[in-house]
Amino acid sequence: MKSSLSAPVLTAAPLRADEGTDALISASEAYPRLEDAVLAAEREVLLGFRVLDPETRLRSATSSARGLATWADLIADAVARGLVVRILLTDFEPVVANDLHQKTWKSVQGFRARSPEASDGAGSLRLIAALHEGEFGPFARRLFWPLVRLQLRRLLRRAAKKGPDVELVERSPGLRGLLHQRGDMVERRTTSTLRLYPATYHQKLAVIDAKTLIIGGLDINERRYDDHAHQRPADQTWHDVSLISAGAIASDARQHFVDCWNREVPRFNARLTTLGAPRHDLPELVEAMADETADAQSDLDTAGTLQLVRTLSRRSPSFFAFGPRTIVKEIEQAHLAQIAQCQRLLYIETQFFRSSHLAEALAAAGRQKRDLRLILVVPAAPEDVAFEGNGGIDARHGEWLQVQAIDLVAEAFGDRFAAYSLVRDASGEETGERNAVDGREIVYLHSKIAISDASSAIVSSANLNGRSLRWDTECGAVWTNPTAVEAFQARLWSAHLRDGFDGQAAPAGEAAFQMWKKAASEGPSPHTRQPLIAPYPLERARSFAKRVFFVPTNLL
Repeated sequence: MKSSLSAPVLTAAPLRADEGTDALISASEAYPRLEDAVLAAEREVLLGFRVLDPETRLRSATSSARGLATWADLIADAVARGLVVRILLTDFEPVVANDLHQKTWKSVQGFRARSPEASDGAGSLRLIAALHEGEFGPFARRLFWPLVRLQLRRLLRRAAKKGPDVELVERSPGLRGLLHQRGDMVERRTTSTLRLYPATYHQKLAVIDAKTLIIGGLDINERRYDDHAHQRPADQTWHDVSLISAGAIASDARQHFVDCWNREVPRFNARLTTLGAPRHDLPELVEAMADETADAQSDLDTAGTLQLVRTLSRRSPSFFAFGPRTIVKEIEQAHLAQIAQCQRLLYIETQFFRSSHLAEALAAAGRQKRDLRLILVVPAAPEDVAFEGNGGIDARHGEWLQVQAIDLVAEAFGDRFAAYSLVRDASGEETGERNAVDGREIVYLHSKIAISDASSAIVSSANLNGRSLRWDTECGAVWTNPTAVEAFQARLWSAHLRDGFDGQAAPAGEAAFQMWKKAASEGPSPHTRQPLIAPYPLERARSFAKRVFFVPTNLL
């Protein structure tokens, strides 16, 4: 997939033939398949994730049979077998997102400690902790600097309570240019100016030997592991969806990975040099990847059913920039095309529904197509609100954006629209943290899928908000194989609706819409497996929401 990234790209990658694609519902399905793909690799493993914890336990029978226990073991085994492993891991702004920044570098150091070079020199592990280039311009940096400086002071105070301040710097390489060390004490450099990076690499993909692709919404750590039953405590539940596919789309994804990697190589090496590389706690300098992706033009298929789609942005040169400039918005365009084509039922699962562009497109479709119905499944509350009690302006403004989007769609569709959330079998008290609905504990939904008329699906890492559709680096696939997509939808709905799923019901249209409505309204029964859905608590979100004018819309 060749494209110039100097100007907006309006077309997606080529259509590709589906040489075998499966939907992976939950980590209990995805993790073993990904592990087995790595174990079967013969030459190269490319991993691009927001979160990839080396201490994550392995789940596949093959991993167990080989005596491997964690992802650190899995990667070390791949290197020892002579494979080239490259990990493009998301880094985060070191002050505002310090916890995430520390976790990234802990993962980098964990993989490095377990994966020395293979004895024959053939295998290797290279890592990049990628800090997205889409930073704020000078005006925004100066505007937000007082708030960031306050957060830095909080970090230092919190670190001082735990031990020597130096440990904060050791765990947070990105702070080394901002702080000055004097013995066990650390002080802020008076001349330092923080550069703020609001965008991230949010994609989740694995490319094995340019032949196998796993892509979607799922990162890799223990927090994200769950299965269809959702028997973990509410704050450990996690619903997600990925695809595993073979064929030319894997080659397209490899080219995307190469583009991202090579874009980050000079920036990452410069950061390492500034931080004092080589150091025992920093990775080696990295090299650019050779563009060895086979020319797949002969595999183009105008009747193909798979297509890679992305979101890409770059640093804006504007003095007043409040974020990056969008150069590729294929995922947003794929959703707009799907909305335009859908005739009977559009089914959406998303962690956030905050995009005014998609809400307006959906509202227009709802007014024009009187036979069209929309089912939206979103978390009952954002994760940090439900489980961490976040009541800050970021959380409230994000909820305001979602309430506005849902109101717009609901007005256009009327009774042809319904919004739901996932819940557990376990009863739960509805507290101020919004961790229960109708007396049942919530299940946290992280999936990013849209299914149109049970015939086409979009599965990606992108939420339906400005950040994912305009700022972050995202990747996904459009899947237009009607037989396979209908089977995927049926399996997904069966997991959610349980005994409320009528396998004979029409896969799209009024019958399916009413099936969901009935399942959500049925009370507990000792003789059936209760559906894991409840009406989305819109009014609770509305009472929490608050508009904040100075927060950039694409930030949330």
